[in-house]
Amino acid sequence: MKTAKVETDTPSAAELSAIVVADHNRLTIERALKSASSLAEDIVVVDTRPRDGLARAAASTYGAKVLGARASSNRALLFRAALEQCQGEWVFWIESDEWLAPLSVSQIRKALPAPGVDAFSVWVRNCSTPPQPQEGFMRRACRLVRKSWALELDDKAFLASIPPGTQGCVRALDRVGLLHDGYAQSPEPSGEFHRNVKRLKSALASYPKDAELLYELGLEYYGSGDLSGAEEYLSLAADYVELPSSLACAIYALLIVCQRELGAPEVGAAMADNARRLGMASPELSFAEGWCQMGLGDFPPAAAAFAEARDLARSPSRDPFGCDPGIAGYRASMGLALALLENGDLDEATPHAREALANASDQPEPYVLLACLEHLKGGVQEAVELLQEALRLHPYHIDALTLSISVFTDADRTRDALQMANRLLEVQPDCAQSHIRRGFLLLELNRPEEALEEAEKAVSSEPESGDIQMEAGRLRAACADVRGALKCFERAISSNPAWAEPYFGAGDALYRAGAYEDAAHLYSLALELDPNNAAGFFAAGNACVRSGRLELAIQNWERALALEPDFPEAANNLEIARQTISRVA
Repeated sequence: MKTAKVETDTPSAAELSAIVVADHNRLTIERALKSASSLAEDIVVVDTRPRDGLARAAASTYGAKVLGARASSNRALLFRAALEQCQGEWVFWIESDEWLAPLSVSQIRKALPAPGVDAFSVWVRNCSTPPQPQEGFMRRACRLVRKSWALELDDKAFLASIPPGTQGCVRALDRVGLLHDGYAQSPEPSGEFHRNVKRLKSALASYPKDAELLYELGLEYYGSGDLSGAEEYLSLAADYVELPSSLACAIYALLIVCQRELGAPEVGAAMADNARRLGMASPELSFAEGWCQMGLGDFPPAAAAFAEARDLARSPSRDPFGCDPGIAGYRASMGLALALLENGDLDEATPHAREALANASDQPEPYVLLACLEHLKGGVQEAVELLQEALRLHPYHIDALTLSISVFTDADRTRDALQMANRLLEVQPDCAQSHIRRGFLLLELNRPEEALEEAEKAVSSEPESGDIQMEAGRLRAACADVRGALKCFERAISSNPAWAEPYFGAGDALYRAGAYEDAAHLYSLALELDPNNAAGFFAAGNACVRSGRLELAIQNWERALALEPDFPEAANNLEIARQTISRVA
């Protein structure tokens, strides 16, 4: 059954009932009941956990009837029992973790009594906070049904939320929608994913070119983390969708995000440009384009895209449901501030970060972003206070903990930084970089033996990583473990023989150990790979003079000054060397 758009402007006094399903997410039932009561006076609550009394207590406030049942009960039978208790000719049903978007009530009333129509589909948009990957994207669901028609549906059809192929007339209400924030509370998300995919693929067999079905399949795969599967179905949906339309915007936005997360931001940016040429515009599209531009390192166009997303989301001419509320509230401002930050425009980024914080003071991310900006501008204490607030909201927020280590280190609060590193390792026990951070902090506190243990843990976590071998080598060298450091540097060189840094690191370790001639040799190898490194020539000069080769030392210091004229240490050493040669002569 292909859905079609309907436009009805005649208000109706048709009797309307509402069903609220109080299932896994019961803490939000008060909001769901308030939303349902704005639409209907006759409300039936399906309570699958009657023993705790939460749903019954909330229902009594709104004069709702309560239908008690076990959580394991057949869901279709529960809906049927609830329908039988509804007095209205039409019934709208919602979950306890959903609520009606603005303007939905008036649009529903305008659509009724709708002679000849059996049901309406509406948009359901997930607005869960991260880490839910499908945040902001929409799916279609049949939620407004004629009672007599719905009672005749078989259980399978009802459980499938009125799939295509069901006998009857189902139309779409584009300006009516529900906002949903309960995916994180799902008791069995993987089972729900497999059931939804099975249902959608079954319907798709009869309607292979239905863009809504293809989009919903793409959304399910994206939510499960299968980006390739999402891309496959979203690409098909883009081929069959009507252009331009709200559904087309949703399809292209999610497809662009998939390209960004699949490591092809240039493809996503090209898709965004194509969508513009096709006449599509939405906050989600602009937001997705911004993230692709960020992935490409093109920060000015990224900032422009995020600003456009924010402006579109807040435009009074837009349907309030036509936008992810997070974009209007803080995500677009966050993206804009981040793009400006990456472009080096710290002062310009700060007010946008503050705007994001003002609109989402219950989210840790704006605090972290603003703390980063304050830290870069030298406001260490301000950054500390912002990070403390972020960690109050989310004690194990990875970005907040990571930034806290840097901020506390700069504030000479090494013990506080170590506490943050310890907490970070509780969240990421196998994160090699976190072990490296902790190791350097332990060394700062004169605990070299423990620092060496962290170096070993880091290497064990990612033995094939040249970067980690490099960092572990530096840590071991700082702990005076020259032999262990050289082994790490050798492994880093093996991972990438054309990488100069491990040669420099090995040279530094040998220099500290007094092996000046060997250090000079490694510096020369490094400088063959990185001939424009002024600091490298300076170090090579120091090693040469210590090994008795004064003229070669002078050549290295002269090269360092040629590359970096304002290099006082090199200039000082060169002057002393020349004076020494002059006295000898």
